[in-house]
Amino acid sequence: MTSFSRRAFWLLAALQTVQIHAAETSATQASQIEEISVVASRIAAPVRTVPSAISVIEIEDIQLGRAQLGLDESLGRVPGVFAQNRYNYAQDLRIAVRGFGARANFGIRGLKIYADGIPSTTADGQSGIDDVDIGSLQRMEIVRGPAAALYGSAAGGVIALYTEDGPETPFLQTAVTVGEDQQRKYQLKAGGQYDRLNYLVSLSDLEFDGYRDNARVESRQFNSKFVYSLDEGELTLIANLVDSPQADDAGGITAAQTAADPRSAQARNLSSNAGEALDQQKLALRYTRPLSDNLDLSVRNYYVWRDFEAFLPIGTHIPFVADDGVVEFDRFFYGGGVQLAATNTLFGLANTAIFGLDVDRQEDDRQRFLNNAGAKGTLTFDQLEEATTVGFFVRNETALSDQLTLVLGLRYDDIELTVDDKFLANADQSSELNFEQWSPMAGLSWTLSDQMTLYANYATSFETPTFTELASPARTLSVSLGGFNDVNPQEAESFEIGLKGDGFEQRLAFELAAYQISVEDEITSVEDIGNRAFFENADTDRQGFELSAVASFSDSLRLSLAYTYADYEFEAFDGSPEFEGNALPGLPEHQVFAELSYRHSNGFYAVGDVLYMDELFVNNANSGTSDSAVVANVRMGYTGLDMNTPDQPAPLPKVDIEINPRGSMELLSQREIEALTTGARHDEIQDLFRRCALAVLNTGNETDDAAAIFDAYADFSIEVVKRTRGLQLKIENAPASALVEKRMIEGVRQHLFAVLRDVIYIGTEISDALQYDMSTTAGITDAVFQILKQARVMEAGMRPNLVVCWGGHSIGRTEYDYTKKVGYHLGLRRLDICTGCGPGAMKGPMKGASVGHAKQRVSGGRFVGLSEPGIIAAEPPNPIVNHLVVLPDIEKRLEAFVRLGHGIVVFPGGAGTAEEILYLMGILLDPSNADLQLPVVFTGPDESADYFAAMDKFLRLLFGDAVEGKYKIIIGDSEAVGQYMSHAIRNVHRARRKSGDAYYFSWLLNIPSAHQEPFDVTHESVAALNLVRDQPIEKLAVEVRRAFSAIVTGNVKEQGIRLIQKHGPFELRADSELTDALDTLLKSFAEQGRMRLIGEYTPCYTVKALN
Repeated sequence: MTSFSRRAFWLLAALQTVQIHAAETSATQASQIEEISVVASRIAAPVRTVPSAISVIEIEDIQLGRAQLGLDESLGRVPGVFAQNRYNYAQDLRIAVRGFGARANFGIRGLKIYADGIPSTTADGQSGIDDVDIGSLQRMEIVRGPAAALYGSAAGGVIALYTEDGPETPFLQTAVTVGEDQQRKYQLKAGGQYDRLNYLVSLSDLEFDGYRDNARVESRQFNSKFVYSLDEGELTLIANLVDSPQADDAGGITAAQTAADPRSAQARNLSSNAGEALDQQKLALRYTRPLSDNLDLSVRNYYVWRDFEAFLPIGTHIPFVADDGVVEFDRFFYGGGVQLAATNTLFGLANTAIFGLDVDRQEDDRQRFLNNAGAKGTLTFDQLEEATTVGFFVRNETALSDQLTLVLGLRYDDIELTVDDKFLANADQSSELNFEQWSPMAGLSWTLSDQMTLYANYATSFETPTFTELASPARTLSVSLGGFNDVNPQEAESFEIGLKGDGFEQRLAFELAAYQISVEDEITSVEDIGNRAFFENADTDRQGFELSAVASFSDSLRLSLAYTYADYEFEAFDGSPEFEGNALPGLPEHQVFAELSYRHSNGFYAVGDVLYMDELFVNNANSGTSDSAVVANVRMGYTGLDMNTPDQPAPLPKVDIEINPRGSMELLSQREIEALTTGARHDEIQDLFRRCALAVLNTGNETDDAAAIFDAYADFSIEVVKRTRGLQLKIENAPASALVEKRMIEGVRQHLFAVLRDVIYIGTEISDALQYDMSTTAGITDAVFQILKQARVMEAGMRPNLVVCWGGHSIGRTEYDYTKKVGYHLGLRRLDICTGCGPGAMKGPMKGASVGHAKQRVSGGRFVGLSEPGIIAAEPPNPIVNHLVVLPDIEKRLEAFVRLGHGIVVFPGGAGTAEEILYLMGILLDPSNADLQLPVVFTGPDESADYFAAMDKFLRLLFGDAVEGKYKIIIGDSEAVGQYMSHAIRNVHRARRKSGDAYYFSWLLNIPSAHQEPFDVTHESVAALNLVRDQPIEKLAVEVRRAFSAIVTGNVKEQGIRLIQKHGPFELRADSELTDALDTLLKSFAEQGRMRLIGEYTPCYTVKALN
């Protein structure tokens, strides 16, 4: 038998007042599946590399179109998790992860819950989520399975909750939700960024009569998070308040009562006025900072005050006989922790170690009173309960090879529970218990390919009983005694194997997991007199299989699936051997979830999901079952309204924002600021900054037509506002894609201020020739060095292992995937990457190397992007770039490449790549550089063999046998590229030690002035190029390079595009043999689609023979 959810909720109003004019990005995201990183493993790591089962739920699945009444609304998509929401706010949500937590009669047991890194699980192991504001949740991470080696007692699983950060631009958002049964929920949320302070504040007020009688709830929440960015590190303050004066308890009713009146409450609950009231305050501080390039510190402390009162429906059920069903306590829960994460090498292997200490303490001043027909009566119980836990842990991860990673963990916990009995009428029941536990774990991950990882792990968990489970009720009376009941802590061992996959052209991600868990002395509830739960120990065996998958069919349509198989049974049961072999109650054997979501770029979304739950046993005897059920949900809406008529093209989404600099940009001199505001060259510098800033803010726009970009954002402006200390950027009509959740993407922000840094330096120090003689080769080289030094691309202690990667921005999927594979093998060898910073062959190696670095736990890896004002609009920096440098022109950019690089890898490309190759050949063929050690590899997939054959033929035609040995061609073997480059760079190091050249910047490399002087591209200068073979090869290289530079200018640079539009194509004049070779090579670039990112290519040149 199945049943469908009856209740529907309508969002009547969602009023937003914000300072940006764009749709919410959560509904307009492309459906490509990006790699996900998690921190629930105590350190940030890609989820695919962690050898355990971890699921992630993002904001659009938590908040978008949800009633936001419970976490179960989004937890159904996680395999291995069974969440039941009875909408009984006196009992809390019941969450079970692989069976841990299923026995909870109230609250959440068996799991550790953290909110923004602060425990929501008390020292005795009881979790509560009354203070979780779903309307401000950004993300949930769920560790599925025992995790005591990291988190200690009650860690049969971990749920880590993270709230939103404030957006870059201040905002105010209100929402009103109404529904059946007098449901009213009012929400107010505000946030923003002020100087170094990021803040988010959220208020909510819920009133709900509930579907059943005696189910009314009133709850008000206040949640706030303030993050202050220090020069080194971050300080976070969290303040949280909950006031819930009423949460009535309808209680459980029989099947017959349900059939007769499903809205009815249990009679005992009505007569005892069952329900609870509470108020709670939380204050927490968290401080994080890097101590060095390979050592990070995290410190936290927190304080929670909780006042609680409950009327419980327990007792003898004898009329007019009172019971102690009124509970009150005042709780003070506090603690702290410190964690150090060190990344280094161990026996020559990449290694990451985490060391930590957790200290938590709980003080409950608890009383019980007689419940006189719903009124508080005489005191029957009074004791002070104290729990203290101290845990030391270490987690170590070692890369045994490029494919194999070993994770080991160990934790020691000392837990002390004490009871000071203050009610001595039934004798002094004061007691003390102490538990000590070592919890080991081991995990192994094996990378099968770039898309798949196989893992296995052994893990443990243990749980001490909570004060409630240790309570000693008198089974023949209707009151509780003090002290402790005889219940042992439970221990579990888990063995798991799994397979994770993602990538597949960003269209598929999946996870498979199979496990076996043996639990000894599982704390299990049995029901005795008066609805009172007693707890005993049992041994259980759990076997299960989990599957989850996400498939993206298009940029708008996505399918999510999850399946759980759970075979859990009692192996032994203290005092009740008849239960042995029975299934654990309260858990379905099969659970299936499916969701189809559609999110259009205009803000419209529609999501439908179905959750099937198999029948489950309702008691230890397995004498009764609850029928299987199907719950279906549909939600749809708009996150933004399109007010255009059908005949009008929708305008590009734009935003206004004000941002403040961070770090070194706050220390600009007044002269530098004046250069941008009131200096003599203000207009010129401001225009340069505006153009470069727009290119950075337009990151992700799939066009290489610079003129089209500047035309589309003709009203874009960026004003440098001078302040008493430093400056502020006031931006208007910028691309909305630069922001997410109303806050500028951090990588875009960093790139923007990198542009500002370099533009100021170019304008004040280089163009004005205040420091450098730009008419000499030495002066130019010194200027290039200073620009790179100021950008901190070169600093003492960095690894001298930078591989320059060149290639086209418009390569196809096969070639792009190959560049990622090459980057991956370079990253596995701890090599850093430097590219032209754009898409295609400039992004692929960085993306692959980032995965290689993650697997080797390399911290501080450099992903250097070198650009120049004329090309940055067509090739904006990709998001992986963490060192963006803008050089004054193409020649300075090329010089920076060859002086920084310890090796160069060239992928297939178009005219720009040919220009870079010819520049490089001109330097390598110069007699003064004969002894230069600079390994060069031409590489691509098998499909690119013809491209490199044509390029090799062209170079040999130009330079003859002189190019022999100057480069190596490797086709279709990405690993061979990594091996060759790693070995060759060691030779570079030896050569530089021998010659005395610098590791980070090759001063001894000779670059002739003809390669340093900017080439002013005009129709006249292009026609005047001396493209004849009868001249020294180093000079021929300069002339041919300039021809390709002209083609690049005409293809993608705004001034070149304008010239072509006005005067027609450039004319290249060359001798006949060179003319044929040029024409053949350029036509092949066009035919292969290498001359343009999108659209049909129209040549910006013609080739004419001189003879």
